[in-house]
Amino acid sequence: MHKVPPEDRAVHERVHELVSREYKEFQEEESLRHIPLTIYEKACSFAGRIFKIDLDPKSHKRLNEAIEFAHLRITPGQVASLTLLFTFAVCIPTFLLLVLGNIGALIGVPLPGVDINLSMFIFLTTVAVAYYFYMYPSHLRKRYEMAVGSDMVSAILYIVIYMRNIPSLEGAAEFAARNMTGPMAAELRKLMWDVRVGNYLSMEDALLSYAGRWKNNREFAQSIELIVSSLKQTQPRSTTLLDEAIRVILDGNRESAAAYVRNLKMPLTVIHAMGLILPVMGLVLFPIIAIFLAVDAVPLLLLYDILLPLALFFTISRALESRPATYSKIDISLHPNLPPPGKFFMGKKAVKALPIGAAFLIIFILLGIVSYSVGITCPVPSTTLAKATIRCSANQVCCEDETRGLFESSGRAMVSWPVLGALLATIGLAGGPALYYLLLSSRRSKLRDAVRKIENEFQEALFQMGTALGGGAPIETSILDALKRMEGMKIKDMFQRVAVNMQRFSMTFENAFFDKEQGALRFYPSLLIRSIVRAIVEASRKGVRNASNAMLSISQYLRGLHATQLQVEESLSDVTGSLRFQAYALTPLISGVVATMAVLIIRILQELSAKTEELGGAGMAGISPISGENLHISPFQFIIVVSIFLVESLFLLSYLMSGIETGEDSISRGELTGWVLIIGTIAYIASTVLTLSIFTPLATSTI
Repeated sequence: MHKVPPEDRAVHERVHELVSREYKEFQEEESLRHIPLTIYEKACSFAGRIFKIDLDPKSHKRLNEAIEFAHLRITPGQVASLTLLFTFAVCIPTFLLLVLGNIGALIGVPLPGVDINLSMFIFLTTVAVAYYFYMYPSHLRKRYEMAVGSDMVSAILYIVIYMRNIPSLEGAAEFAARNMTGPMAAELRKLMWDVRVGNYLSMEDALLSYAGRWKNNREFAQSIELIVSSLKQTQPRSTTLLDEAIRVILDGNRESAAAYVRNLKMPLTVIHAMGLILPVMGLVLFPIIAIFLAVDAVPLLLLYDILLPLALFFTISRALESRPATYSKIDISLHPNLPPPGKFFMGKKAVKALPIGAAFLIIFILLGIVSYSVGITCPVPSTTLAKATIRCSANQVCCEDETRGLFESSGRAMVSWPVLGALLATIGLAGGPALYYLLLSSRRSKLRDAVRKIENEFQEALFQMGTALGGGAPIETSILDALKRMEGMKIKDMFQRVAVNMQRFSMTFENAFFDKEQGALRFYPSLLIRSIVRAIVEASRKGVRNASNAMLSISQYLRGLHATQLQVEESLSDVTGSLRFQAYALTPLISGVVATMAVLIIRILQELSAKTEELGGAGMAGISPISGENLHISPFQFIIVVSIFLVESLFLLSYLMSGIETGEDSISRGELTGWVLIIGTIAYIASTVLTLSIFTPLATSTI
């Protein structure tokens, strides 16, 4: 048996420990690949055991590519099985209930069933949802491409930074994977493992093969090719190719963002029409249609609060799927002041945000129910102006009393108790989620903004440090010289800590940054800064001048990255500006005006119905009578439908804006959603109350 020499035993044990740990981590990751982790994967696995479906080769290949790219643990046949199983499970019972209801109507026996209108709604909705199930892997693939694509610039940056100092693809890939989070880091670790187990002959083959999968991101593939080519060149040609790799991917991001903005015009036009113009036209006309066709609020609820939001969601999702890869979100996971997931700090105590948001929602909905109950009159007196009735029991009919409420004038309340109840319920529906999102995102967004400010200043600090080191002075002296030119910069505090650690505690340049107790990076938890400092420390081992060159080149990379990011944000802001106006003002204000117009139309129709009944049909020959029995929708029901649609629209507009601006950044999305819900709801309620107060007396005086 071969024995390890004593002098090599420590090294051998260290290598064995590293290999064992990496192998255990990979074994753990591989074991999870065979366990369905999502509801969709579990549903596909269940459906696959019931139906065995073989797709045609073309569909199988297309679907299998999406499944593998998105790292789903299912097969194309299971996806088709879920689609058919869901369709049959919904459509067959609906069809049987439709037939049973018609048979009952023919023989005069009340049998359980559904009418033709509800059946058609169920059939159409089922087809749409089934199609979404079938296309869901493709949807996940595009989302995964966007998530990984946002880290590609960082990956190229880290690889180039490392290779300027040490021309090794294996080391560069390991450096990038170690200093990144998210799916791109997992992809790089997978490539490293594939090289070790022999799936690829070298890291060069692995990276080129991986880059070839990104047909929609040629800039990334070209950057990888330039990086690989730099290994075959000598200085200064290799450095030129590395610089060119950075330039190619940054230019590609700018061009992709510009093309994306141009292609967004048609989807935004559709979203604007479906989310604003179409609802306004339909909502204004619905009360008039309702009284002549004798329909209630259910069709309005199904159309505006279910079908239309679903159509908007699918349209917005398709628009965001084509968003180009930009930049990775700022990682604040290392920050010591970061609250635990799902919690926020109240003082020094971490508190769950969900119960607070849920309590707010429930309280205001209960207040709305109380206000609605106060405005209900049972039984209906003959002097009551309201004619929209609610059958409380077989022998009792109740109504919404429009004579009592806020701002009473001329025997009628401008804002009746039922209308006030609907508005209170709206505050709960919007305020509960808004409070939840803002409690979670407020502190996190401040931490993220602080880290972003430090990272933006880091490029200038590196330039000053590199310039000072270029003269050949010692590192301590160069840091002190650079500090004089960092006045007014927050990043100055970090380098002051480095100088203090080196002078007072006699730390090395590396320990001054990375010491567990006094290291400067302990107080500045930025993965970008940490990884760049690590590369600079490695470069400093070859001399001060080498460290200076590394700082100057990295500063140039970061400056180009920052400039490109600003250009991309400027291009996207042209689109989001109009969306912000629509979310904050246009949609809420118009919804309030539409709600008021509809309520006034309902009240006018109620009055005309009462006048028609008093005339008893005299002098009405040739004119269709307007009967109160045909009006089955009340102001409360109408405002509830409009309010639900408004809250859903604000959610969708926030989803669209945050998706365009920041991609999959959950902090930005939560913060934006919270403020849009608050401001939009305030504008909606103010618009509704104000227009009711203005137009109710005018409408009452004209009748």
